[in-house]
Amino acid sequence: IHNYPLRPNVTTMSNYVMFLSDHITVNSVVTYLSGIVMILEPYYPDVHQIHHSCIVRDTITGCRRLRNLPTSRKTPFTISMLQQISQQSSSSYDSTLFLTILLVGFHGLLRLGELCDPDKPSLRNPTKQIRRTSVKDIDNNCITFLLPATKVDRFFEGNLVLIKSVWPEIDAVVTFRRYLNLRDAQHPYSSPLWLTSSRDVPTRSFFIQHLRAFNLGSQYSGQSMRAGGAAAWADKGAPTDIIQALGHWSS
Repeated sequence: IHNYPLRPNVTTMSNYVMFLSDHITVNSVVTYLSGIVMILEPYYPDVHQIHHSCIVRDTITGCRRLRNLPTSRKTPFTISMLQQISQQSSSSYDSTLFLTILLVGFHGLLRLGELCDPDKPSLRNPTKQIRRTSVKDIDNNCITFLLPATKVDRFFEGNLVLIKSVWPEIDAVVTFRRYLNLRDAQHPYSSPLWLTSSRDVPTRSFFIQHLRAFNLGSQYSGQSMRAGGAAAWADKGAPTDIIQALGHWSS
């Protein structure tokens, strides 16, 4: 139709990237392009060289700058907000579990996916669940546990998470101990650390459902723990490299 040659070249591939970027996200264009290259490789062996050429790469970079969607970020939690949630939370088992996950994630700069299971059963992995036996009560203001796997843990070595009583108004260690007492009394023979009253590992929906009960708005979610914790540590005077190490950020 457009009188383009059937054999792929740098020009046609660059034009294809620009055309598709008007209709779908640039990340999807990159995925489509990889699939097309794989299909064309038996017929045009040089298609990989074309795909990785400077012009095609620069075209993709330019389309990202022109058409990429802005990053959606959630509003960070603050110390006063968590204090309010702590005061309004009930003493029931599931409410204590939710509050413990919230405070532990805030103090340890943890992702919600590291503390809860995905909603979709096929994505759940029992080997990534934190074990009750990994919890160590060091002293009056410190508790540690082993995080089996993270997004940046390529060798599955695990990470030792240390939770200290840094902010007295939201004492994570006291809340953690209260949850452990309830959990051990109700589920003494179960392996996972986090368990609901029905003996299930909490999911993302469990956390969000309890969070929505405080009517904070949709701008707050699991990501707010991590972002708020980083801001709180910075206000506390923690060096940037320490905050990066705690949150496993590369920059």
